[in-house]
Amino acid sequence: MIWASQIGDFSKIMHRINYRYSMYNKNRYGLKKHGHLWGDRFKCVQIEDDSQLLTCGLYIELNPVRAKICQDPENFAWSSYRYYAFGMANPLIDEDPTYQSLGASNEARQTAYRSLANMWRSIPPVKEYLRVSVPPVTVT
Repeated sequence: MIWASQIGDFSKIMHRINYRYSMYNKNRYGLKKHGHLWGDRFKCVQIEDDSQLLTCGLYIELNPVRAKICQDPENFAWSSYRYYAFGMANPLIDEDPTYQSLGASNEARQTAYRSLANMWRSIPPVKEYLRVSVPPVTVT
């Protein structure tokens, strides 16, 4: 879903939805857990340009791979990756307008999309960087 909105308003709406859904599940299943039902808080970042929109879409396409649900994004049934990377028709998909900027032909766009996805897959997640031990710095 893409629309122009004020981030503050959207964040308030998502907070209310998450809070009510969390309370519903806690009451229904007798959960004593405190805090968020999901792993983390909702985050809302305004997308400023087409390259950020395309990057966000690729991030979402690669989530099942990062979560180890599948090895390749084309193997995840509920993904638009096969549409963008291989041109497989899917009536549920409204094409991302930024996709057209990847090339002059369908084949060029598909190749570019696969290349971008492979580039993002090769970058380790931030948490991998945080695991690296850095020696303490002493100032004299």
